[in-house]
Amino acid sequence: MRDQRGHEAPGARGDEAPHEPAAERCDDHERVEARRSIFARYVAALIDLPGVAFMPEATFGRSNRWLTCLTIEPAKAGVDREQVRHALEAENIEARPVWKPLHLQPVFAGCETVGGAVSERLFDQGLCLPSGSAMTESDLQRVIGIVRGVFSRR
Repeated sequence: MRDQRGHEAPGARGDEAPHEPAAERCDDHERVEARRSIFARYVAALIDLPGVAFMPEATFGRSNRWLTCLTIEPAKAGVDREQVRHALEAENIEARPVWKPLHLQPVFAGCETVGGAVSERLFDQGLCLPSGSAMTESDLQRVIGIVRGVFSRR
C-alpha cells in the first residue's frame, strides 16, 4: 500500500523500518525556507532597478518560492530579459525565460484561444533566476552582480 506521495505505508512489506514522514517534512520545510530566503535576497538586491518587478505573494496563501521569477519592462529598464539572460549565460549561469504560453507553441497553432495578452507579456519579459535551495551567499552575490551590471551598462 502506498500513501499520497507514493511511499509505501509503514510496515507494508513487514521487512523494513517504518517510514519517517516527520523527518521528510522537516527537510521539505528547510528547502522551502531556503527558497524563500533566496527570493527575499534577490528582491532586496534588485527591486530598485528600473522596470524590474517580482511575482507578489498571494494574500490567500504562502508561496514556496520554488522559482524566483522577475519581469523586466524594457521601456523602463533600458534592457530586456534576453540581455540579462545572455549576460548570465556568458558567466556559465543558467537562467530561463518563464514558460512559453501554450497558445504560442507549434502543437497548438491554429487552435482557438481566448485572451493571451498577459501570458505573452510575461513570456516576453519574464526571467527565472537561479534559486536552488543549495545556493550559497557567494552564488547569490555573483548572480546579483551580473544582473546589476547589465543595468549599469544601459
